[in-house]
Amino acid sequence: MTILKKAKLKLTVDLINNRDENAVQTAKKSLLSISGIGRFLGLKMKSKSKLDRARERRIYAMQFENATLDLDTITNPRTHAQHVNGFSLQ
Repeated sequence: MTILKKAKLKLTVDLINNRDENAVQTAKKSLLSISGIGRFLGLKMKSKSKLDRARERRIYAMQFENATLDLDTITNPRTHAQHVNGFSLQ
């Protein structure tokens, strides 16, 4: 199994089982546990748009030495609860 396939599978399972509601930190921990992904290089918010009074859609780019994760989340800014809307790992 290639590194990216293994990372996508692990990331999917970890995000589904996420209990602390911080999807960004869960994704970072998940990918750092995969050998071959490399060191964490940085995180930036690619976009942010208001969905309604209580929710925002935020897309983060998470850069590692050998992969980039685009993580699409739905966030409640008041409670900081996050839910994953989708992701892309390249």
